[in-house]
Amino acid sequence: MKRKEGVTAVRQRKALMVAGILCLLLTPAADSQKPEELTVHVHVTCVGKYNLHKSDGSTRLDETDQITIEYDATSHNTAPPGTPPWQMSSETTDYHFTVNGTGTGSADDISLSWTWKLVDAAKDFRGLVKEIGPGSFEVALPDFQSDAKIEPQVQLQSAGKSKNWLEANVKQMVVGMGIHPLADSAATFFDTPLSKQDYDAVGQFHEELKGTFDQNAKSFTKTGSASRTSTNPLGMTSSIKVEYSLSFNQQPEELEAILIPDQGYEDWMPEGSAAGEDSAGGLFRVDVKLRDKNDPKKQVTKNATFTFQLEGVSSEPGVNLNSPPEDQVKGTPDLAFEQKYNSGLDVTAAWQTQSGGAGDKATSKKKDIQSTAFISSFDYGGWGTLKVYADVEDGQHLTAHLEDQASVEELKLPKDDNNNHIADVWEKQFKLTSTAGDADDDATPTGDGTLGDGLSLYEEYRGFMVITAGKDLPQEKRTDPTRKTLFVDDQVGGVKGVELFAAASRLEVYEIEDEGMNLAHVVNFNHKTGHAVDQHGLWMTGWESSDWGGEAEIGPPKYVTHVHIAAVTPAVVAHELGHAVGMPHHGKGDYRCADRSGCTSVVRSPSWNQSVAVQGGQTSGGENCLMRYEQEDLIERSSNGKLKYVRYYEPDEKSAAPQSRFCRSDTGTGVNAAGYTPGGSKAGDATKDCGKSQSYIRISDRYDTQKGTLTIKGCLGQ
Repeated sequence: MKRKEGVTAVRQRKALMVAGILCLLLTPAADSQKPEELTVHVHVTCVGKYNLHKSDGSTRLDETDQITIEYDATSHNTAPPGTPPWQMSSETTDYHFTVNGTGTGSADDISLSWTWKLVDAAKDFRGLVKEIGPGSFEVALPDFQSDAKIEPQVQLQSAGKSKNWLEANVKQMVVGMGIHPLADSAATFFDTPLSKQDYDAVGQFHEELKGTFDQNAKSFTKTGSASRTSTNPLGMTSSIKVEYSLSFNQQPEELEAILIPDQGYEDWMPEGSAAGEDSAGGLFRVDVKLRDKNDPKKQVTKNATFTFQLEGVSSEPGVNLNSPPEDQVKGTPDLAFEQKYNSGLDVTAAWQTQSGGAGDKATSKKKDIQSTAFISSFDYGGWGTLKVYADVEDGQHLTAHLEDQASVEELKLPKDDNNNHIADVWEKQFKLTSTAGDADDDATPTGDGTLGDGLSLYEEYRGFMVITAGKDLPQEKRTDPTRKTLFVDDQVGGVKGVELFAAASRLEVYEIEDEGMNLAHVVNFNHKTGHAVDQHGLWMTGWESSDWGGEAEIGPPKYVTHVHIAAVTPAVVAHELGHAVGMPHHGKGDYRCADRSGCTSVVRSPSWNQSVAVQGGQTSGGENCLMRYEQEDLIERSSNGKLKYVRYYEPDEKSAAPQSRFCRSDTGTGVNAAGYTPGGSKAGDATKDCGKSQSYIRISDRYDTQKGTLTIKGCLGQ
């Protein structure tokens, strides 16, 4: 192959490709009030084939090439509002230019292939409309050497005998073959007829690049296409197809960015994970889209880069009030963007406690008219604010707002209109009248008249890990802010007794595992926001005793080190838990027969270690109250107020009503009722106020006074 012939042929082929770049562009800059705007989209496809044969008919040069160009541009006008397009200035502002293409070539025993790459695009385009006047226009073929630069990425397929030489001189060979876009004839090839007959083809091609428009229209859109095929004297066949659209708008798109929360936003509450602070417990989706401010149904033609920004993100310790244990707490952000859930975004982890909870940022990787982000939740009480910004390709910077609420440019997570860091939907569930985050107003049961259970409203909302029947692992539970809540670590298997106690007391009672309380048996140890007091739970442990079913200090829980259980029966468990929340016995004074001389008058010889029930003692009061003793077989009687004697109580106490409730009255019932027959009242009414078990319930450790050591001493017994 002669070098000169190869260069000439391939330069003409390159002219075919690059001359097809159509850059229809009027380029006015911007008026701040009503800038004119012209948008352009051009799609160009060029195909070229070239074959040159030797005298013996064999192929000396064989090339095929195809290139596709996508071009989008937006122009703004610097002239006064109302300037028509044919009087506008021509200075480019925004454009996007992409090139794709492949080719193959062979000469003798050398075979190459290549792909086309955009190296650079000019920053300033001029003179690309050949003619424009009132009502008509004609697009011009650009001077491609000034508009953009593309280069081939060449791969050697085979070289035969020329291999060694080619490897040493491949760059010169490529240039020598003319595989380079800056061909001398690039700008004029399709304007130059190659023969007399070709004049008509050139003219037709230019006619197809012409268009008309309504010169009085404030906006218009024109589309069209042009194509041409020709063969030069060297046998090079080439074709070009140009498709274009041109839109003029005297008052360009006034856009707004619409923030679209997940359709379940009103009911969404944050969640954590039992696996710890590094694992997301839930996802929240939010979308944003561009919309024409004046005509929401109109198709938007601009694209934007979207930035999702979290602000004011909380960092509550752990995932809820009692998980994980204190020594595993990290205090990481409660809301964040995770890259694995946001493949279309670039996530920047920017959360810093020192900056007041500034959160992650996530930016869309590609320009578009819309975008989506997923926010991960790591805590059951987490909160934060999301803002979304749109940087439109025409220079507009928008802050997204809720649809039909232009003034709301942030999204609170969760929905929290009263700013107490508690989801509004949770407050509505309980019809709360007081919504202060540190409020502690639980009123049920009434108990001793003090409100609350030591847990603030926010803490009850954030919740605890509790043991749930049928579940292998503890489950999150947001507690009831209207009912006083107690936590029990049951190490004796007394679940039936715990259930009986909860039903009788009307308390909300939850079992927790060992790690659900710290060493000081505090249950809300992972506290920060809305904290009022370290609230304690109860440790219920085994106990060895031949005399007693169990023992416990008088509550509230702060003063109870352990609830000891020897006899694991529902009544015993409920009785001791009653003590731990402040309930006393129905009186005192019962004694063992072996300790009193009066036992000598017993009609039938008893076991001297048996207990004797006295009037107003531990066995007195409401028959079915869980705080009443029922095991005494002996009773004490007096005659004329002086003489005492002890005898067996004749009625079979197994027939008495089962212990199932905590009473509100001192009056003896059942076997203790006045005039009970046969045998008379066993122990009578409870000591004054001692039988009103319900009235002693106190859960909250907010109050330092231990009621059991002050006002109920007369009710306690051995």
